[in-house]
Amino acid sequence: AVLAPYRAQVALIRRTLGKDLRGQAVQVATAHAFQGQEVGTVILDLTDARPERLTSFMRATQPGDDGSRLLNVAV
Repeated sequence: AVLAPYRAQVALIRRTLGKDLRGQAVQVATAHAFQGQEVGTVILDLTDARPERLTSFMRATQPGDDGSRLLNVAV
């Protein structure tokens, strides 16, 4: 499975992988959508592409912050 924090990232990863998977089934989803499921291998995409400002995910510094909760769900 490939997990990413944002729906737009998931869509881009699906488009990109769709060209290279040769019919193999790989689940690509947001961390929230994948919550409660298990697979043998998970790739967690933590890329945040807004260089001009940090999003809540990258800005998280405390356990209760949105980004911290999202990472906890993913892990």
